[in-house]
Amino acid sequence: DWSSDVCSSDLFLVDLCGFGLLALIGATAAQLGVYAAGGLLLFPLLYDRLDLLLGVLLLGAMVLLVKKWPFWAPLAVLATAINFKMTPLVLVPLFVLGTVPAEALSTPSGARPWGAIGKRLAILLVIGAALFLPFFANDGFATLDFLRYHAMRGLEIESVWNTVPIAVAAIFQWPAHTSLRFGAVELKTAVSGPLRMMASVYTAAVIPVLAFVLWRLLAMLGASAKGRREVTLAQANPALFVRYAVLCLLTAIVGAHVLSPQYLLWLVPLVALWEGRLQWCVWGAFLAICFLTTASFPFMFNRLIHVMMASKELPLWSRLLWPAPLIARNLLLVGFTVWLWIETLRKPARYGRTAFKPAEIDVPVNVP
Repeated sequence: DWSSDVCSSDLFLVDLCGFGLLALIGATAAQLGVYAAGGLLLFPLLYDRLDLLLGVLLLGAMVLLVKKWPFWAPLAVLATAINFKMTPLVLVPLFVLGTVPAEALSTPSGARPWGAIGKRLAILLVIGAALFLPFFANDGFATLDFLRYHAMRGLEIESVWNTVPIAVAAIFQWPAHTSLRFGAVELKTAVSGPLRMMASVYTAAVIPVLAFVLWRLLAMLGASAKGRREVTLAQANPALFVRYAVLCLLTAIVGAHVLSPQYLLWLVPLVALWEGRLQWCVWGAFLAICFLTTASFPFMFNRLIHVMMASKELPLWSRLLWPAPLIARNLLLVGFTVWLWIETLRKPARYGRTAFKPAEIDVPVNVP
């Protein structure tokens, strides 16, 4: 496992790169503070897992997406992130559509940019395959074991799907037990099978649904982009694309059958760039989620497992206390995601400005 060779000093440099990249693109002191606070609140995982590297990769890809770079550059960084973790697949529609010309969706239906979209998908696929092939050549089909690994995993105890089973087991002493599989603790109850199936359906549907919603949202904004051949959709609407990147990741995480606490590190650099209405409330809610996540793991994790395994031997106050941070985190995470969707879809043309300044239309850019 090459990741075991990565030490804390390497991840500290990754953290500095994320901070420096935010500063380079013009992030405010408050935005830099949110980035730093998110990392500090997740400190047990910050330099113990490689997930901040993924977060910085996604930040770099977003910078390339909304700046005046060739359209293949952000796709290449996204392909790197996908080779690192599968979850960034949910960002493929965002990046593919973001690299097409800004006026593309305002043209008559017969002139939709299917050719440009197909070209970008092909480039993303080729780059991703090129990055993967050396590993496949070295290890053969063992490199595909991760597919079986994800298919066989049950519901991780911290996943949103387990929120109600945990609460019912703690309060009403409903039968539940835990098991350690694939390096994570899974919770097994009478409803684990149906919930796991629902999680699989959700995961399969999330990318096409996100793609459709983004298409409709950009189509609504397309009229204002008419005549802007010199910029891409992402360059013309940087605040929208920052928001949608956060929403795509949140939506994927909330419905996944595995919700490891380090996943929030993927979001820390991008949430820091959220601007617009109720910006401070968004930051505050996200940092509260980070705090509750760390309280759940590692500090109360063993107690939570004990409650699930020996609830009949424990007093009510103990059964309520130890699962409380995880239940609160999951409820807040779901509410946070729904709220951000409502805020994003309410008035998509009034997001304010991010640290990325909207591209000027008189500067040429390569958007074939």
